[in-house]
Amino acid sequence: MLQFKNGRFHAYGVSFQFPDGFYIDTAPDLENECGIVAWGPQEDYRVEWDFVEEEEGPEAVLQRFFSPGYGMEPLSEVDPYALGGLVGYRATYHSGNQEYFEARFPLEDNVHFVLLIHAEGQKIRDVLASSAVQAILKDIRVD
Repeated sequence: MLQFKNGRFHAYGVSFQFPDGFYIDTAPDLENECGIVAWGPQEDYRVEWDFVEEEEGPEAVLQRFFSPGYGMEPLSEVDPYALGGLVGYRATYHSGNQEYFEARFPLEDNVHFVLLIHAEGQKIRDVLASSAVQAILKDIRVD
């Protein structure tokens, strides 16, 4: 579960603020019970903040997406990524007209903090460059 305290969501020693103007997805397709999903102000992209249990490290999980049978094609390499005191890996990829940015950060007890941004019908680089997404990225931090 996420705890909401002092205007921020907290879990596993990581916190983030919910951005103004976003829409909470009240029926998200999350695979676990510790995350939240929101749509951008124009409802043209989706952001997931998620905490998931994984046996593999973040780099291996992202590399697996590009294995035969997964249906994802890389738009970038899987590379190291630091954000708000967290150190992990990121990649951009696509399937059909849907493009994704995913960053994974290892936490304790085989838990990853996952930030997934899903752009449908537009370029993920344009979504990532938006002021709203830049604010999301700058606001994630280790507590």
